[in-house]
Amino acid sequence: MSPVPVNPKIYHITHVDNLDAILAKGCLLSDRCVQEEAATPTTIGMSNIKRRRLFEIQASADPPLFVGDFVPFNFCPRSVMLFVIHRGNHESLTYRDGQGPIVHLEA
Repeated sequence: MSPVPVNPKIYHITHVDNLDAILAKGCLLSDRCVQEEAATPTTIGMSNIKRRRLFEIQASADPPLFVGDFVPFNFCPRSVMLFVIHRGNHESLTYRDGQGPIVHLEA
């Protein structure tokens, strides 16, 4: 087992168009909150995966929470989703503007 990092980091990627809303709100929102607030972010993820996270993949039973109720973070700076965006050839990916407008947030 690997030792716990001294300064662990988490990462989140988003489109640059979403920064104003993130800053105005003062936080990142889960997909559930985005949906409830009827926000219209520039989406870089796959809608079929987002739908599964909101309605199928349960994170807890009591209270009933789904993965889409939480903000997605990665533990590595280059996520699989970023690779899919870079390739731009996945049939479920509707976003096709490449990595240039993608912002990497690190905490």
